[in-house]
Amino acid sequence: MSLEHCPKCDHKSVRYRAVADNYYCNHCTTLFNKDFEEIEFKGFDSLRLLTDSNGNYFSTKTEKKDDTIIFSKIYHLEKGKTTLKGNHTKLNTKKDCKHPNRLDCDGGIGYIRCEFMEYGGSIGHWVCKFKK
Repeated sequence: MSLEHCPKCDHKSVRYRAVADNYYCNHCTTLFNKDFEEIEFKGFDSLRLLTDSNGNYFSTKTEKKDDTIIFSKIYHLEKGKTTLKGNHTKLNTKKDCKHPNRLDCDGGIGYIRCEFMEYGGSIGHWVCKFKK
């Protein structure tokens, strides 16, 4: 395993974590995405974060109450964003978008499809009708 230079502390101590598809610096304990941008979620140990198929970060929690095991997946939103990443990314540029803090136009966990998305007449074909 070859180690990369850390963009934060400049030590050659960054390793790739295949299970979470991200990078971790053993020296300054910073987590980076595949573009080597720092990943930070306040109040949570970023080493315990996993990613789903869309690149959203989540952690898990398991509790046992009586005869029930409760397994929870807790999603962490990216800084300044209001939705998770999904299959339908923004169809308008950010300057022409009604919701610039959204990562996705389609519906997903915790949010509904953007009100300006209209069915385009065939499966999987959606069109953004927002005009400033």
